[in-house]
Amino acid sequence: MYSPRKSLSTPAAHEFGFPYTPYEIQEQLMQQLFQVLEHKQIGIFESPTGTGKSLTLTCGALTWLRQHEQLVRTELLQRIDEVQTQLKQLQMESAQAEDWITAQSNTRTQRLELEQLHRLRELLQQKEQELEQIKHRKKQQKEQHRPARRASDLKETPVEEQEELNSDEELDNVESVSDEQPAELQSERFRDVQIFFCSRTHSQLSQIVAELRKTPHGQSVRCIALGSRQQLCINAQVRKLSNIGLINERCLDMAQSKISANAVSKSRQTLSRCAYKSSAQLQRLSDAALCEPLDIEELVAEGSTHGGCPYYATRAAQSQAQLLLLPYPMLLQRSARQQLGLDLRGAIIIVDEAHNLLDTIAQLHSSELSLAQLQLAKQQLSGYKQRYARRLSSANLLRINQLLYVVRRLLQLLEAGGEPRMLRTYELSAEGDFFNIDLHELLEFCARTRLAQKMQSFGRQQQREPQPSENRPPPTQQLLQRLAAQHEQHCQTLGKGKRKAADEKADDKAKQPPQSQPAAQTPAMPSPFRPLLAFLETLTSNAADGRVLLNPETATLKYLLLNPAEHFADIVKEARALIIAGGTMRPTQELTEQLFAHCPERVVERFYDHVVPADAVLPFILPTGPTGARLCFSYAERSSPAM
Repeated sequence: MYSPRKSLSTPAAHEFGFPYTPYEIQEQLMQQLFQVLEHKQIGIFESPTGTGKSLTLTCGALTWLRQHEQLVRTELLQRIDEVQTQLKQLQMESAQAEDWITAQSNTRTQRLELEQLHRLRELLQQKEQELEQIKHRKKQQKEQHRPARRASDLKETPVEEQEELNSDEELDNVESVSDEQPAELQSERFRDVQIFFCSRTHSQLSQIVAELRKTPHGQSVRCIALGSRQQLCINAQVRKLSNIGLINERCLDMAQSKISANAVSKSRQTLSRCAYKSSAQLQRLSDAALCEPLDIEELVAEGSTHGGCPYYATRAAQSQAQLLLLPYPMLLQRSARQQLGLDLRGAIIIVDEAHNLLDTIAQLHSSELSLAQLQLAKQQLSGYKQRYARRLSSANLLRINQLLYVVRRLLQLLEAGGEPRMLRTYELSAEGDFFNIDLHELLEFCARTRLAQKMQSFGRQQQREPQPSENRPPPTQQLLQRLAAQHEQHCQTLGKGKRKAADEKADDKAKQPPQSQPAAQTPAMPSPFRPLLAFLETLTSNAADGRVLLNPETATLKYLLLNPAEHFADIVKEARALIIAGGTMRPTQELTEQLFAHCPERVVERFYDHVVPADAVLPFILPTGPTGARLCFSYAERSSPAM
């Protein structure tokens, strides 16, 4: 990423591309936002609800981004010419100098800088060529006037085409990419500044897309809306699952399956590879999303039309996007950012509706573990160890034994009973007697070996396997039943013919084992290992940042985060500028003390009034309603028929 040496001047109000005539506070907000982004500051803005705050932030940020990109490209070429001129002059001086060693050292800095500048120019040209190719592919698709293959058509795809769909191996391990790989991949391409616009709900982000289309920026900006599989998945086999954990696990299983959709009829218990992850269809959908701003619902509709997965298409397009719209969890959770490959270095982050930012961070980084989850984890982990003990290396077997020991100790703490207690993380590990186990290495082992995903597949396989007591009684019980039937037959040999025939029939039935009954369908349950690993990860945090609530009455273990700054510090450190905006931000003392205590000099606070002047507001008091009933909007009257 090239950092220009010149500074941008604040534009006039009419240069921001605002679709309407802006109010005075909107002009001030856009201009102040521009200055905060240019000077790499942290801005806390308060603008009342209904003042067009989100649209104002979007126009101000996109105007700065457009001018910044133009300045980078212009100054990069100018800087190359300047360094080349300086280098030629130094080479001419070194040719006449007597001390050639000093002369060569003087030109070394310019040579290195020139190499870096040439490399940046090459990467910039490659990126511009990629963007031109995206526009060209989109234009060709429109000129053909032929819609892409719909999602419903993939069910009737011939075997030859299905084999082609299964040939893109690059998507197999998309969830297991390490956190270092996205940075390495992005370091090989030119990195422009990206804007991350974060809000609480997808409906609020959809409003941003609708307002963006009204502005001149909507014609050229590359905007991508990110969402979870629950919002973006178009596979009916996955969407029918109600739990988001089950949706994620089913998607990961289908992503790594090598079986085509046509082979599923032979073995219903085997998951087929998702037919919507063809590289060609993903590229079409990715191009469509980059050429026109689309919200979540429109991405799902486009995905159904193109036959491509919107979830993976948006992930493939995010590196080329200028504006990324995403909900709180995807930005505030480090694991979610690493999974999506989001790189915040040098980026602009706008957090809208941020009046509950501290509570949201605390809620997202809290973790809860129940007794049922621990019991299921112990059962599956014991079965996994018993089945694959001979295949595991001694080091891996040691880690599995350590994890199993931790699960058993947590179970003992919950089953011991007693009053609810609040413990520090080291107090819990001391009482559980696993303080000598390195949880960092244990979690690293689970991530490296993808143990959670393996245990997920093993747990589903374990549920399908019939237990000995499900279809027939144990052998000892069969022997007792046969002996009892023989004794009854011997005592009734003098009975009537019908009775004798009935006894013989009963004896035959007793000698034969009962016919196998199909096992009862148990409701699908999410794998307990992801919540288990998330809870163990909280135990590795600083003891002063949170507490663990041990509640035997509800049979739960819950980690409560007390210091949100611990999980927000990397965002503040990596981002170029940070915008915190909301309708009710005051008082801001708690926010600044908890999140920006280490950089108070960067914080800029601005508070704006409503666009409606005070003399244009006429308040009325209505004590009664149309029926004459007294109006009382209290919590106790919420279900009153009169209200």
